[in-house]
Amino acid sequence: MSAPPPMPTILSPATLRVYATALWMPSVTKVNGDPGVASASGTWSCQELAQWQHDAGLEPRKPIRLRTSPDAVIQAAVKPG
Repeated sequence: MSAPPPMPTILSPATLRVYATALWMPSVTKVNGDPGVASASGTWSCQELAQWQHDAGLEPRKPIRLRTSPDAVIQAAVKPG
């Protein structure tokens, strides 16, 4: 008995892992309702993450809400230049 052929996918394995991790993590919000991130240092809203990215010399992008999980948000940034 052989294994079935691999299923074609548009998303890379790394992208699928990010989505799976985002879906697994509990939704965390601040008092003002902004989506955020929980860590040992506390909860960070998207605005706080964007400010941290800016202070680190990055250019924050507009937060991306995931269609499959509306409470999940990706706060991306790019290195200028």
